[in-house]
This record gives sequence, C-alpha cells and structure tokens, in this order.
Amino acid sequence: PSAQPSDRGSSAPSKTKKNRKKPSASPTPTLAEPEGVCEPSDITVSPFVYRAIAWRHSSVVLELKTKESRACTWHTSPDTVTVRITNSVDQVWTSSECPLSVPTKDLVLRNDVGVKVSVVWSGRRSDSACTRTTRWAPPGWYRVEAAAFAGEPGQLLFELRKPEDVPASSSSAGADGA
Repeated sequence: PSAQPSDRGSSAPSKTKKNRKKPSASPTPTLAEPEGVCEPSDITVSPFVYRAIAWRHSSVVLELKTKESRACTWHTSPDTVTVRITNSVDQVWTSSECPLSVPTKDLVLRNDVGVKVSVVWSGRRSDSACTRTTRWAPPGWYRVEAAAFAGEPGQLLFELRKPEDVPASSSSAGADGA
C-alpha cells in the first residue's frame, strides 16, 4: 500500500500550495456610454418611500431607468417628470402644483442600473400656489404615482405613520408595494 493519501472519493480540497486558487479580483462592470437623448416613452419610474411620518416632510425617491436604450441622457425637471400622491378619496399632493419639489438636473439613464432622484413632499395637501398653509395629510395609507411625461408610470402604496408609531431606531418604514 502507498504511504500517500489518495484523492479518490474525497471532496475535500487539497492543501498543497500548487492547488490553492489565488483570489481573483472581480472585474469592474463597465457602464454603457450614453448614445443620445432618452426618449420619454423609454423611461420607467419606480417610486419608493422609505420613511413617511405625519406632520413632517417626506422624501419620495424615484428610481429612473430605460426600458430599451442601454444608456442615454435625460434632463429631469418639473417639465419632464410628474409625481402625485392620493388617498382613497382624492388627490392630496402633486408636483404640478409644487414644481420646486422636483430637482432639475442632467442624468445618464441606463437599463441595467437605476438613477435615484429625491422629490420632497411637504406632508401637506397641495394647492395651485403650493402654499405652506394647507392642511397636513393625516396618518393613513397613500398611493404615490410617478412618471416621466410619456413614460411608463410607477406606483407604490405607503403608510404615513404617526410619529409615536415609528421606533426611534427604525431606518425604514412604510415602503409596502402595491
């Protein structure tokens, strides 16, 4: 019989130096370069609300992607994107009445990696002048809908919670999809 152990039937890796695999560096993914201006109908918008507390400002995060184009440029502004918040009865707030809530910036959109843009909702009902004297939206369930004009809309059901219902250490609440 041989004095050396056999490799047959063993699934354990050999511990000799020549059989050890060196860790290989993961290749850095290469992002597609923009190929012109995005067509609005090619843009999808997915809204997220990570934490919404009544009687306070809340952020609605919009993740923008393309459906077809690998990469293209797009100018986000109140003229190119719309956001609307409703409850079960009526419209509560809209970016068309509060256009300054939508950031104005140039972006590169891709179909494999989303770009996030934050829209600030005052937590109040909106009116035609986006005044700060309208009523606060009460705690409850709301739907946010967002879209690039002529693009594919996205929507999300979220809970606007009372401050005392939100644990102090909680970093995300009320982002349930519908």
